[in-house]
Amino acid sequence: MSKNYISNAIRISLLILFSSSIFLLSALSVYAQNKKTKNTDGQEQYVLELITIKDPKEIDIPAPPELDEILSLTAQQAADIAMRFHPEVNIAKYSQKYSQGNIQKIKSALYPNLSGTLEYMGYSPSAGSNPSGSSSSSQYSYYSPGLSLSQLIYDGKHTKYLIEQAKAEERAAWGAFLASISDAAFNAKSAYYNYRRLLYLVKVYELNLENQKAHMKMAEERYNAGVGLPSDAVRTQAAVSEAAYNLTQARTEANVAKIALAKTMGIDPRTPLEITDDQEEEIQFQTFEELCCQGLQNRPEILIATTEMEAAEYQIKAAKTLNNPSIRAQAEWIGRDRRLGGQYNYLQTNVTLNVPILDGGNKAGEITQAQANFNMAYERRRQTEQDIIEEISQAYLELENAKQSLETSKNAVKSAKEAHRLAEGRYIAGVGILLDVLDAQNTLLRAESNVITAESNLNTAKAALKKAIGLTR
Repeated sequence: MSKNYISNAIRISLLILFSSSIFLLSALSVYAQNKKTKNTDGQEQYVLELITIKDPKEIDIPAPPELDEILSLTAQQAADIAMRFHPEVNIAKYSQKYSQGNIQKIKSALYPNLSGTLEYMGYSPSAGSNPSGSSSSSQYSYYSPGLSLSQLIYDGKHTKYLIEQAKAEERAAWGAFLASISDAAFNAKSAYYNYRRLLYLVKVYELNLENQKAHMKMAEERYNAGVGLPSDAVRTQAAVSEAAYNLTQARTEANVAKIALAKTMGIDPRTPLEITDDQEEEIQFQTFEELCCQGLQNRPEILIATTEMEAAEYQIKAAKTLNNPSIRAQAEWIGRDRRLGGQYNYLQTNVTLNVPILDGGNKAGEITQAQANFNMAYERRRQTEQDIIEEISQAYLELENAKQSLETSKNAVKSAKEAHRLAEGRYIAGVGILLDVLDAQNTLLRAESNVITAESNLNTAKAALKKAIGLTR
């Protein structure tokens, strides 16, 4: 017996074993997925049992009666609303108002301070103590009005430096207000594009469900015609169930994203929203260095860091003048209207010179703290510049990556559609298997989802780069 004969015998034995295994698995599949019934002739036959799958219902949050009107908006309109109504923006605005009040409070030390008094006194003197000299007792009362005026004349520019420090802090508060506007606009746009991405994904999953239903119908028709496997029909039914589940999840995520968008805009999260298909505008620039220069010039964080340094400089000057001599003038007028004993008035004026001699090291401590604040402000500015360059670099790279990803994902969709068409054609012609069709459908679903995600990432990257260079529109 030759070696070739033995080899061929082994191959034939393995082929027979493999075929028997396939036959056994098919038989078990038929037995497990079918049940016996009797036809009109009384003969037993297997009938495929399939479960009817209902389409998932859409669920949404009901809006209150006062919010029944749908708000239709673009990405920029969403950003504009956020810049007006977001609580963080209003908090920053009131913080600036607080700083303005602090300036006014410190300035009051440079202006005259006028106060008035009115005193009423009543007496019931005993016998012999009457001012008129009579021994009889009498009662009398008097009113004593008064005015006091004081004015700071000189304090070695200490108050002036305090005012300049407060003004610098107010400018820093203005920068924080601008930064809050920038953050609110970007966050609103990001939430807007994320919501739109999920809405588009809902449409993709709806189409996927329809395609899976078509596959199930094809498998059932082939089985009923006696040319298809019952396992194919059951497998497509499982694919339809999975598609329905994915659609439900996508709708839920879209509704949650809509609520998040409304909250990011600073309005009632239950507000009905309708968005458009607008795209983020391109940023015109020649070089990357141009973007960096624009960011370092426009970003409100630079304004905050710079004005904090200015405030620290004036704090140092104010600390150095803490013990300077000060001169204050004061005038006081008192009038008395005595019911018994006539009237009299007097005016008193004085000028006070205050010269601190020993302060126990208070001035030195103030100067040390002020110098430390300046050094920290300087380092914060350096860090801010580095953070801005890093943010611009990251946004630039993400933008370029998003452009390439979008182009690649669009090509993938074309290939996936063609592969799906061929797989369906082969299956209908009886030369292909169902698994190829289902795999092609899943590949198409991923490709279409990737396109939607890439488009959303591109718009978000454009908005991120605008924020990085200090633009809100």
